[in-house]
Amino acid sequence: MLRTILVLLSLVGLTGLAQAALKAENPWVRLVPGSVSGAFMTLANPSDKAIRVIAVESPIAGKVEIHQTTIVKGAGGTEVMQMRPVQFLEIPAKGRVELKPGGYHIMLMMLKEPLQEGKIVRITLRLEGGGALVVEAPVKAQ
Repeated sequence: MLRTILVLLSLVGLTGLAQAALKAENPWVRLVPGSVSGAFMTLANPSDKAIRVIAVESPIAGKVEIHQTTIVKGAGGTEVMQMRPVQFLEIPAKGRVELKPGGYHIMLMMLKEPLQEGKIVRITLRLEGGGALVVEAPVKAQ
């Protein structure tokens, strides 16, 4: 019985370590006028298990979502860019996912104040199973 409890505790601990291993590289927020902007970065997962980001928050925005931009065929065969929210973002074991313009990105909506170049925007990535990664992303002009 004690051995089973110790094994379960160690597995819970390893899960927490895997989630804590998630790293955000080169984060930034696009300087734009208005009440909507995007945040970009590369998420690196050096652990042996996939990690899912299931929610995103920021004190600067009233609403924050993970989005994916795709190109679809529109009327007459023209290509149309669409942005849609996704339920989660999975970073594969020992893998990387780039959040970039034209791909996956974080949408900061209903901004509570105008963005200023150089200002740091705090973004919290909530991870499946608990835990979070807090990212400090500078605002940059495109």
